[in-house]
Amino acid sequence: MQGFTQLMTLFILSLIPLFEGRYAIVLVLTDVIEVDIFAAYVSVVIATMLLAMTLVLLMRYLDMFFTWCGSSKTWLLKLLGNLYAKYVLSIRKRSKRYVDRFGVLALSIFVAVPIPATGIWSGALVAYIFGFDRVKAFIALFLGGLASIAITSVAAIFFDVILT
Repeated sequence: MQGFTQLMTLFILSLIPLFEGRYAIVLVLTDVIEVDIFAAYVSVVIATMLLAMTLVLLMRYLDMFFTWCGSSKTWLLKLLGNLYAKYVLSIRKRSKRYVDRFGVLALSIFVAVPIPATGIWSGALVAYIFGFDRVKAFIALFLGGLASIAITSVAAIFFDVILT
């Protein structure tokens, strides 16, 4: 049961913003969490896929929310809806040709870079602002998340070898 609890901890850590699977797997590689390495990677990959799917599905509700805000009678909500219509929709219109051409690759690279303020959560926000369609956004977030896990794994193994 101890191993299952640690795998669930790893899974939950893989869903947390700014931490995600890329840093959760490092806890296994540095023996902070002691579980089977194969099970750990399966857990982190499933969490990454689930996170990417969930955030992409939530993107559609943000559009509905801001459209509703624009039709609200409350001045603050109406202002929020109008700002959305003015800025976000404008960004989408101006960037459409770049998103269509480089979008999946660029977003995947952004998500893959293992530094704070990048990752699946931030990538989902970028995908929303630039108006990615859901399938392309999911592909970019998932592939970028996997690449990030690979990058941090290699770095953790490399530094572990050097320091021991």
